[in-house]
Amino acid sequence: MKKNLTIFFVTSTVSIAALILLAQAEMVGQVTNSTENILNVRDTPNSWFAGKQLSETSDFNSEATDPFELMKLEGFGELKIGLTAAQVFELLGNPETRGEIRLWGADGLYHQDWYYPQQGITLNMASETPEERQAVVSITLMSPSQLKTRRGIGIVDSYTKVMQAYKEEEDRGMSIPYESFVAGSIYGGLIFSFENGSVNQIFIGAAAE
Repeated sequence: MKKNLTIFFVTSTVSIAALILLAQAEMVGQVTNSTENILNVRDTPNSWFAGKQLSETSDFNSEATDPFELMKLEGFGELKIGLTAAQVFELLGNPETRGEIRLWGADGLYHQDWYYPQQGITLNMASETPEERQAVVSITLMSPSQLKTRRGIGIVDSYTKVMQAYKEEEDRGMSIPYESFVAGSIYGGLIFSFENGSVNQIFIGAAAE
């Protein structure tokens, strides 16, 4: 029963967060008619926490009352959660490739990955139906990207620098020293992945279903 309640809580939390982001995006602008997939730990590049117990109590040290506040405030320059497809086209151009449009059972939305390998960016776009406008629901940054978070963290920065920038928001229950650092929550925040003590990937969004 405890396990079932945990799964229900996680799924509900992610669904609400994704729907809020889409609603905000629809108020902003126009887009195209493509769509695809998100919020499934098997589909995210940050699957390091798959073996951890999601029912564990996370040690969230942020003073923010809204657990999604950090995710909504953060971004890489103008690239942030909630941008419409039209805004993405204007900012990054057309993606080099796009994944298949898929319905995710976790949130009931249609998701699609947009790949910009030459810029080191992967976007996960989502919408309520395959025909409706899409919005950015997660961003993954990797080499050769030169973009940085609003607190100045980018690819190849040190673990120590990440700690100094996001210490107050660290979820110590889900972070693994020198392997991964969760700022905010895996249900909505930033995840920094490391190789040899340096950042090799930054994820913004919800990484758990």
